[in-house]
Amino acid sequence: MALFEEFHRGTLNVHSLNFGTIILFPKSGEAKQIQQYRLIYLSNGVTTKVATNRITLVAQKIISRS
Repeated sequence: MALFEEFHRGTLNVHSLNFGTIILFPKSGEAKQIQQYRLIYLSNGVTTKVATNRITLVAQKIISRS
């Protein structure tokens, strides 16, 4: 709810909604080469999806299809 309140007030840093974090997990105990790591990308997509769904409901009411 805090995210939506900040968005409504205009104080939300929207750039923070579109970021992700790349994490490298070693596949073996002594990983020394990049091929020995598993890449995991953590996206902030859940928050963005919820905000998009909410905005779409309002946008459909105030923006004409034409």
